[in-house]
Amino acid sequence: MWDILSKFAFIVGFSIGLLIVCIKVEISHKTKHHLVNRKCLENRYNVWMRNQAFSYVPVSMDTLRYGSKKHFLEAQYLFQKIKITCIILVYKPRYRDVSNATWAQSCNNILFLNMTKSLNKIPIKRTKENSSWSLLCRSLLNISSNMDFNWVLIVKDDTYAIVENLRFMVASLNYQDSYYLGHGISSWGINYNSGDAGYVLSKGSLTKFLNYMNSSQGCFEGNTFMNKEDYYLGKILTAMGIQPFDTRDCAGFSTFYGFNLQKLFLPGSTTLSSYYTKSLYPVKCCSPYSITFKTTSEDKMYTFHYLLYKLQIFYEGNLGNKPSSNLLSEKQVWQSVLRNNNIFVDDISPEDYYKLWENLVNDPNVFAQKIRQNNKIGED
Repeated sequence: MWDILSKFAFIVGFSIGLLIVCIKVEISHKTKHHLVNRKCLENRYNVWMRNQAFSYVPVSMDTLRYGSKKHFLEAQYLFQKIKITCIILVYKPRYRDVSNATWAQSCNNILFLNMTKSLNKIPIKRTKENSSWSLLCRSLLNISSNMDFNWVLIVKDDTYAIVENLRFMVASLNYQDSYYLGHGISSWGINYNSGDAGYVLSKGSLTKFLNYMNSSQGCFEGNTFMNKEDYYLGKILTAMGIQPFDTRDCAGFSTFYGFNLQKLFLPGSTTLSSYYTKSLYPVKCCSPYSITFKTTSEDKMYTFHYLLYKLQIFYEGNLGNKPSSNLLSEKQVWQSVLRNNNIFVDDISPEDYYKLWENLVNDPNVFAQKIRQNNKIGED
C-alpha cells in the first residue's frame, strides 16, 4: 500500500514539476522571442543612416563653432527628413511660453491645446465637450487633414522633450505603419502610454484613428473618466490592434519618463511604486537617448535648454583660442559705445561715462523688479 502511495505521490509531483517547467519555458520563450525580435534603437538607426544617399563624418565643436567652413549637420538633415508635429496640452499659460521658447523650437509644427478653458480662474463645469479627451480627440482629427507631418508628439506643458532624440528613434521606422510610442503601462485592463511621459503616434496610426472615429461626434461617446485622455486614446488604439511600442534602448534603459529627473536619479520615492509596477516593460533609468521627462518649474526648463543646446564642451582643437585678427583698443571700444548713442566727442571723463551707462542699463534691483512684473502679467 505504501509503495502504491509513494508511486502515486511521485507521479503527481513529477507532473506538477513538469507543468511548472513548461510554464516557465513558455514564459521565457515568449520573453526572449520578444527581445530577440526587438531590433534595438542604436542599431536600427545606424543601419538606416548607412542606407541614406550621403556620407557623414564627425566634426569637433571647435571646428563647428570657429571654423570657416559651413557644415550641414545630421540634426538639420533629420529635421527636414522627419517632420514632427508637437501637441502641447496647456494647463498653465506660463508653461506655454516657456515651451515655445525652449524645446518646442525643434518641432516642425507646434499646436498648443488649452486644457483649462478658463484663463480668468473662474471654475467651469466639465462636460464631454470640453473634457481633455474630447479636446485632444478633435485636435487629432483636425491635424490629420490640416498639417504636413510624419509623427505627432503629445506632451503636457510641464514636460521637456528632446525632439532630436525622438527623430533618432523613429528615423528607421516607416511612419506609414501603425506605431504608438511612449512609456507603456497597463491599467483597467488596457495597455496604453502614460500621458505624464508623453506619447507619439505615427501618421499611419492617425490615419487609422481618423477612419475609426468617422467624425468628431465619436470623441464624445462613452467617456466615464473624461479627463484621462491618454487612457481613452490607448483604449481606441487597442480596439484597432495598435499596442504600445517598446521604446527602450539597446542596454534596456527607458527613454520616456513621467517624473522629473531628481526622483528618477534618487529612487525610493513612494510615488514611483505604481510607476514601476504598472509599466509594461522594466523601468531602468536613464538612457543617453532619453526623449521626455518632467520639470518642476519654468526656470528648470530654461536650465535644461541651456545645458542641452547652449552650453558647448570643447575637448579638442585650438581655433577658439586664437586671438581675433581685428582687435580693438580700449579707447576704440568706448568710442564705439559713444557713437552708437549719438555722442560724438574725442574724450569723456570717467564720471560722464558712468552716467551714460546708468542711463543705458538698469541696476540689479530695477531689473529684478521688472522680471517679477513680467511674470505677474504672464500669470494673469
